[in-house]
Amino acid sequence: MSTQSKHEKKGLMDYLPTYRFSQPAHLAAASSAIVAMSVYYNRKGSVRLDYPSTALSVTHLLTTGGWFGTQIWVTFVAGLTMFHNLPRHLFGDVQSRLFPKYFSFGVLSNAVCICTYFLHHSINNLETRGFIQISAMGLSLLSNCANLLYFLPATREVALRKNKIEKEYGLDTHVGPVSQTQFDELFQKEPDFKKHYKTFMRYHGYSALLNIVSLVGSVVHLYCLAGNLSSF
Repeated sequence: MSTQSKHEKKGLMDYLPTYRFSQPAHLAAASSAIVAMSVYYNRKGSVRLDYPSTALSVTHLLTTGGWFGTQIWVTFVAGLTMFHNLPRHLFGDVQSRLFPKYFSFGVLSNAVCICTYFLHHSINNLETRGFIQISAMGLSLLSNCANLLYFLPATREVALRKNKIEKEYGLDTHVGPVSQTQFDELFQKEPDFKKHYKTFMRYHGYSALLNIVSLVGSVVHLYCLAGNLSSF
């Protein structure tokens, strides 16, 4: 049996989740708890270091750089390349397996950045730059949590219904963007498809917007780091 036939037997848009839903939820909850504890103990002054730690600085910088590089690659390189070169439903299948890892990495990275920041700085004496950095990292963390816990599962669920209809009309193997004319014809033939498509695009739009918000947060944080390279 060929590789292609095996894949077709499994279903191009089977959307088998890489994780069970509880696993991303546990990751987000654990990361949020760690951040909350770091803020609490920072206010008490019981865990903050009185001198810069090279190991913590390296951890902070590597985590920040690794997450920012991942954002740039996934958002502007990998996604667009696959969209224009893979069959429509195969592209969606790959994305459905990639995004849980992507958003999980975002949650974990931002949690680590916030914790390492509070080990070097007092929350009671934050200056304007420090407040901006914490706000940027916190906003990025919340954006990734929202995508991981809500928009990713919701988008996957409506995509299953939408793609079932698309496959009946041969759009599953289409490469690149589908023309509006083709969509209009399908809207007339399948009223349910129009509803599913609009819902999918709405969820997808919200998810993309949150991803941009997270990216902006990373840029702001890096800008603040660049203003004071000797210490974050």
